[in-house]
Formats: sequence, C-alpha cells, structure tokens
Amino acid sequence: MLNVVRNVPSTAPDSVWFDIVPSLGISAIDHLYNRLDGAYPGKWRAMFPDEQSIKNWQEAWVETFEDERLTMDEVRFGLRECRRMYPWPPSSAEFLKACRPTLDHVAAYEEAIVGLAARERGEVGSWSSLAVFWAASGMAFELRGQTFGAIEARWKSALKAHSAKGSWDPIPPLTPASHQLAYCPGVAPKDVVDATKELRAAWRKQDASFDHLGWAKKIMGRIASGDKTVPLLAIKNAAEALKINL
Repeated sequence: MLNVVRNVPSTAPDSVWFDIVPSLGISAIDHLYNRLDGAYPGKWRAMFPDEQSIKNWQEAWVETFEDERLTMDEVRFGLRECRRMYPWPPSSAEFLKACRPTLDHVAAYEEAIVGLAARERGEVGSWSSLAVFWAASGMAFELRGQTFGAIEARWKSALKAHSAKGSWDPIPPLTPASHQLAYCPGVAPKDVVDATKELRAAWRKQDASFDHLGWAKKIMGRIASGDKTVPLLAIKNAAEALKINL
C-alpha cells in the first residue's frame, strides 16, 4: 500500500484525490491541473487568477469525482478525450462527459454482434469499450438468436448498467479449445465442450417430428417479408443451416 500524505484544504471533501502520490510528489488533483494546463497552454491557467480560484476548482471537481465515483482510469481516459472533443478548457460537466461518453445502444449492438462473431472465430474482436464487451457477454445467446427489436429494451438496460460500473475486468484471453464458444467468458473450456455434447445428445433424443430447422426457416421467412431488423449474423446462420447461398 502506498504511504500518502493528506493535503486537503479545510473546506474540501475528504478524498484520495488530495493525497500526495509519492511517485509524483503532488496530489492527483494537482497532477490533473498540470495535465490540463499542458493540454490547453495559456487558456487553462488564465481561468485561475489566484490561488483561491485554484482551490475552489479543486474542491468542486473532486466533489464531482466523488459523487460520480470516477476512477483514476476514467479520468485518464477523459484527459485524452478532452483534447479531441473540446478546443477550450472543459467545465466539470464537460469533463465528466469526456470521462464517461454516452454509448449509442444501436451502434453498441452492431459492435457486439460483430465482436461476438469474431470471438467465435478465435479472434479478440474490436471493442470500443469494456462495458460493451461485458454487456454483450452477458447477453450473448439473446444477441445471437433474437432480433434487435425483441431485445432492444433489455440491451439498453444491460449496456447502461455495465457503463455505470466505471471499472471492468479485462477481456479474457481466448484459448484454442474454447474459441468456438468464447462469448461465454469465465466458463472453463472443458465445461463448454461437455455442455455442448449434452445439448447435442438431448437434441438427438427429441421427437423426430420436431423441426430442428424451424428457427432458420422463420428467419428467412422474415427476410422474404421485407423485415429489415434481422441481424446479419442471424441471416448468415440461417442460410448456412438451410444450405442457402446468399
């Protein structure tokens, strides 16, 4: 554990942002001030005519960080985004937006479909946010088997919940034995293989009159009727199952 020294103004909230970080020699909030000064040379410092105005800024922003439970990683991300988003120094609300950009649930859905397909091929996939990855992982079967219209509300809710966490586990690595079902992170490869065998055995035992391709026929029927909401991955899977060349 780091040994830190408290450097808290008398009216400031009690926060680690005021602790002296030994590797820096200053507090995290002082370091943020310096980084913003470097990102907006001349413009940032001009906003603070005296020491009291700097203290006021520190207290107000740290209070925002604590209320919103911002992490150090999110603030680092926000610094990078600020340079892209704002030609002038940001307000606390603008900085918060840079730290936690609002995810477009439609774009995130498309990213999830493509990303899950990539992981099935044994690839990591391209993920703009860990929140999107973990939301997609938790809804992998729904995303693969249902239309966007059917799961839109639940997808928005899952994406919002994961985005609000602020910190996430890293994307789990793929292994040759598990990449076929890699959209189920945290499941051991052997468990996945065993579960798959059990499912296939159960399918074979079902009544022979059961139409195992009914799902694929239903998807292609929707396409024939002009339905534009069917995911491309679902169309591809249905076409492969029915041996239809697209």
